[in-house]
Amino acid sequence: MNVVRVKPGVSFDVIAPGGFRILEALGFVARRCARDLTISCGSEDHPADDPHTRGEAFDVSVAALDIPSIVMVRAELVVQLGPAFTVLYESPTKPTDPRLQLIVYMNAGATAPHLHVQVKKGTAYPPIASSAAPAAV
Repeated sequence: MNVVRVKPGVSFDVIAPGGFRILEALGFVARRCARDLTISCGSEDHPADDPHTRGEAFDVSVAALDIPSIVMVRAELVVQLGPAFTVLYESPTKPTDPRLQLIVYMNAGATAPHLHVQVKKGTAYPPIASSAAPAAV
């Protein structure tokens, strides 16, 4: 049985609704892709206005995943979370593998390659309903 794990030192001081949706998707993807996934960053060590601090973003280690697994897990997270979320393969250096070169988001400040998953920048999750829309029953 494949599960989501958490590295020692990771904290979840706040988990917003978008964060819970990400956690739900991570559990589903771990089972579907038959891979354990490890959250390597929660709400710790980020500025107050960062999505990690707000409980709307998590980082997932790729250290134990081979390249096909990284590509598969990222793709499955994109499908499961949909357009309201961003899923990045983030790395401080350019990968040598062409499959990772296609999906990499370069961040010199990243401590290691990882998947960064967050509520899409500039949006709210769940979406704020328009006041003109009738209430659901």
